[in-house]
Amino acid sequence: MPCAATIRSSPLGAVWLAVALLLLAAAPSLADDRAPSTGGWFEVDFGAGQLQRSMPGFSDSAPRFFFNVAGGVATPRLLMLGVEVGGWEIRTTSPGDPSRGATVHPLFLTVRIYPLSGLPFNVRLGAGFIIAEGYAQYTSADFTGLGWEAGVGYDVRIRGHHHITPFILYHGGQVSATAVNVRAVTVGAGYTWK
Repeated sequence: MPCAATIRSSPLGAVWLAVALLLLAAAPSLADDRAPSTGGWFEVDFGAGQLQRSMPGFSDSAPRFFFNVAGGVATPRLLMLGVEVGGWEIRTTSPGDPSRGATVHPLFLTVRIYPLSGLPFNVRLGAGFIIAEGYAQYTSADFTGLGWEAGVGYDVRIRGHHHITPFILYHGGQVSATAVNVRAVTVGAGYTWK
């Protein structure tokens, strides 16, 4: 079966499979979940993304590891407002040569909107800066541009304030100094405390 072979050989396919299995396993308890209560919230996301970078004469698209941290305040109007930082690893760093590492990451103001009262489904929107760090061809210089994100998530309550949140995100932006366009589709799951 080519579909099964693709899932086994692709990091992105493996993340899709893990998210689907998590939702199926948690289905009996989903009716007990609620939209956020007021107060603070915190989230740590892990996943895999198909990151595309392009500029005149250069294009690159490959699966990349994704890590993100976010937090803020929850309002009584089914909103969670906050700040997030994270991104995709392009090259791993070397303790002996830090200039070898490279990342592309957002620094965003973010909002999680719960459009259906009493259900844990959320729409995730964000905007802010896209930062590219450590490109070898730019002698490890850092460049910043504007970017945005849109996606959806579903909070699966584990116990009390602890949730697992599978998500799918689309990011877009441009690193202005180098005219590098950044696009990414990312799937994964996060730990959310709210």
